[in-house]
Amino acid sequence: MTMIAETVDSYTAFGVHRQIQETLSGVSPEDEVRMGLQDPELRLLRVPGLERHRLYTVDESSQPSGSFKDNGMALAVKRDLHEHPERARYYCGTAGNAGASVAWAASSRGREAVLVAPRTLRDSKRENMKRRGGEVMVVESDLVVDAIAHAEQLAGRDPRGHFLHPFDNPDALAGQGLPARRVARKFQELGVTGDVIQMLQRGGGSLCAASASVGYTQGWQTYEVRPAGDIDSRYDGLNVAKPGKLAAAILGSDQFVAGTHYASPADTGRAAQVTYEAYGRDFEPSALAGVAAALRHAQANPRPTTYLTILSGRNAGPGAVTEFVDAALEEQELYGATLLPEVAAQSSDGRPTQLLVACGATALGNY
Repeated sequence: MTMIAETVDSYTAFGVHRQIQETLSGVSPEDEVRMGLQDPELRLLRVPGLERHRLYTVDESSQPSGSFKDNGMALAVKRDLHEHPERARYYCGTAGNAGASVAWAASSRGREAVLVAPRTLRDSKRENMKRRGGEVMVVESDLVVDAIAHAEQLAGRDPRGHFLHPFDNPDALAGQGLPARRVARKFQELGVTGDVIQMLQRGGGSLCAASASVGYTQGWQTYEVRPAGDIDSRYDGLNVAKPGKLAAAILGSDQFVAGTHYASPADTGRAAQVTYEAYGRDFEPSALAGVAAALRHAQANPRPTTYLTILSGRNAGPGAVTEFVDAALEEQELYGATLLPEVAAQSSDGRPTQLLVACGATALGNY
């Protein structure tokens, strides 16, 4: 099994890209089924005024533990057990989602998972990790980096244990390319041609990087998405100080990432309305940022384009998107039917670009 050399100098964009492609070439759709991964439905969002575009989403929170991270951890565990069938336990430092994915991936293969978290761990995430079969330990620190270090120490003392880094494991990173690869197959079946733009949330660094790698091979254009303005605590999944070294190599290269788009609260409110119409439930604000950026870009883009956003984040609590929807309605009252006054003039047919407004979307809190 080829692994990326564990030196910072080796973390080049094309080196990581090549490793992702080599790893994924050995994973068939049948392998994905055997790993227990789901193949979420590709949904076309219906947005009045944007009919010249195709706006697609896939909901990766339908994976077994509720997170896109299942793709990566399932592949990491599979490949490790192929080389080390004697492995009995996996250790991971985590803020919650990666730990739940490790717990599911390990327990589904008859192995144990020891998950180390900071004391700021939310109760809902603790319960999710336990529900997936994990043993949860808490360190006396608020920092995930301390939990990661402690998990690595525990694994080092366990002769039948193995440490899985929550975001800097090369096999797990490659596995995050599986959602984009599944979409590529569906696009081929549907005969989708022309411009394809991915809008990917920056917080899921490994998903964004791996999807950019797959998109590069497919000829897609990828943008990373961040909240507009200062750090906004409501987008907790996007407030990541920096991605892992592997993901950073891809994200820092303009060969793979065309640029950055920003999602405002009003954009996010519109995304909440559109996705609620499609899925009948709410997503976390950080999960909606990609759809928000796609809507804004599509509004001003006269060229028929296919947009793709990979959603994840089913733990939207009650009222999580209410103030975003309010911001969207307030902006619509100020500017009328268009997103911004100058955007209507840029639309290809000259008609006002009406946005879907579905009032009263209610957070379901189904995490």
